Amino acid sequence: MDKTKDDLRLIEVAFPLKQASLASLHEKNVRHGHISTLHIWPARRPLAACRAALLAALLPDPGDPEKRQALLDQIGGLVVTKKVKTTDEEGASYLEEKETVEGGVLAWGQEKVPFLGELREMIRKTYGGKPPRVLDPFAGGGAIPLEALRLGCEVTASDLNPVAWFILKCTLDYPRQFAGKRWPLPEFVRGWPDFIEDYLAGKVKTRRGKAKRHFSELRQPLLDEQTSLSLVQERDNIFLPDADLAWHVRAWGRWVLERARADLTSRYPVVNGEPAVAYLWARTARDKLEPYGRIPLLKTFWLCKKKGWRVAILPVPRADQSGVDFRLLDEDFFNNKISQLQDLYPHLQSWEVTADSLNDFLNKGTMNRAGVWSPCTGRPGMITLTMDDLRHQGQ
Repeated sequence: MDKTKDDLRLIEVAFPLKQASLASLHEKNVRHGHISTLHIWPARRPLAACRAALLAALLPDPGDPEKRQALLDQIGGLVVTKKVKTTDEEGASYLEEKETVEGGVLAWGQEKVPFLGELREMIRKTYGGKPPRVLDPFAGGGAIPLEALRLGCEVTASDLNPVAWFILKCTLDYPRQFAGKRWPLPEFVRGWPDFIEDYLAGKVKTRRGKAKRHFSELRQPLLDEQTSLSLVQERDNIFLPDADLAWHVRAWGRWVLERARADLTSRYPVVNGEPAVAYLWARTARDKLEPYGRIPLLKTFWLCKKKGWRVAILPVPRADQSGVDFRLLDEDFFNNKISQLQDLYPHLQSWEVTADSLNDFLNKGTMNRAGVWSPCTGRPGMITLTMDDLRHQGQ
């Protein structure tokens, strides 16, 4: 049955596509307080795009071109061009003209603008004065149900993945369940004088807009020794007011991380005064010429090419041809030691890699569309495994 003119939704006629795209792009630079910082989730949908899609799907089309355009402008804002300072990979700064959005309700930080409240009322009016129901059976990181709640909808969200389910609980359920509620902090916080000081002061110290001493990082207290000693001695007598959800998350997060650190410290050694924070991992393939050999499948050996921060990994084949070890080439190497390349790493002579050709070598890694070369038994440019060989091993 054909829809009447009055049945059409805005999304069936028009959509603020460019504004939603620009606002979604801006979200990638938000690293504090955003849902994406709760947990890294694959294929997370931008909040701006979800908000735009929901508004356009829930609101009726005005029917009149002028009214429709006015509604689109109020939702998406206006696209303007501004000069923005940009830094390239070489570290050079320059001014670049970029399009951005002014106004509207899609961009990050626009959640409390008065017009968003008007849109909620328009949605309720469209559905007979009742909030519409939104179902997201594959909610993942929760971007769509979060925005649906923000628009006043009744939301049901689910996911089979238990990690996604927990993210949904933390994003959609717990904040509403515990909003405005306070209860006693766990007793173990009395052993953390720095935590007590910050809690009683009612603030988290900040620097450059980010947490200066985030509790989960377990950094050294900022208190002087006498104050710390006093707080420790008096900890059982200090009155601690009931705390809200945020402070309980800080407390229990630190409790978990203290125990995780004790269990994992041996796996993350301190190198050059800095603690290791992650392992880099690559898939491997079997070397046809050496059955026990493993070839790391890497499209590049660069970890960072930004000037002043250049870091690459150099493969060094093992004597038994079972695989490769890696050596780190940092900015100091590229500035001061690159002329000694073949003296430091003699195996590069057989690969015909010189200081002049090192950059090209690092760019190419071990694989391309033609196949894979083996640092164990081959040399750059000599295909050891074709792509068909790789697919066969994968199967």
